[in-house]
Amino acid sequence: MSARVTNIVKGGKGLSEIVQRNDVGLGIAQTVNRQPRPGETRDCLDPWYQPYIRTNGEVWPCCWFYGSLGNVNETPFDQLMNGATFRKLRRELLTGQLGKACMECPSRSITTPDKLLIRLRSTVRRAG
Repeated sequence: MSARVTNIVKGGKGLSEIVQRNDVGLGIAQTVNRQPRPGETRDCLDPWYQPYIRTNGEVWPCCWFYGSLGNVNETPFDQLMNGATFRKLRRELLTGQLGKACMECPSRSITTPDKLLIRLRSTVRRAG
């Protein structure tokens, strides 16, 4: 177990402090995943299924993203999830035309846009 994880487990840092500090986003850590090449994308369904809502109401597409895509205190959640900003991010994942945050994601592996679409469709069928 790394020193940082041990420190967290033993209560050295509060979870809210960790969540507020995205080391990759701040440029002080590097991802272990390589960046996608042309024709590739991240294997990520978070913007469809696992948005991250911070205590201040900000809605992020995942916990690794660099910023808010809206605020539930100002806009209803369903409008945010179906709004232009989330749709644009989903389109980027499905085409492989990734923005900086997704390109540098330390969490999700690499796949092709076609495989991501197949996985998305299969999860929608199971959920529906």
